[in-house]
Amino acid sequence: MCTTIIEDGGYIHGECGHNYKSLVFWGKMEVVSNLDEKKHGMKILLEHLENDSKVIRKKLIASDNYYSTMEVLKLEIAEIHGKAGR
Repeated sequence: MCTTIIEDGGYIHGECGHNYKSLVFWGKMEVVSNLDEKKHGMKILLEHLENDSKVIRKKLIASDNYYSTMEVLKLEIAEIHGKAGR
């Protein structure tokens, strides 16, 4: 699997340039079925998105049925390249 992520900083008027950052990575993607691994993945994601630990705990304490309706994907990165420019 190969994926590209681009942060588009926009066109630079008067310079005929473009600000950007990009990452290209290759690896293996798999669907996580183990409940503990799903919970661990969600904890990591929520810690990146939410500053209030009470909100995170409330979501993670939700019943196991909460996780049964969710799909979690795990990417094992084998190779990664990045660049930035203008």
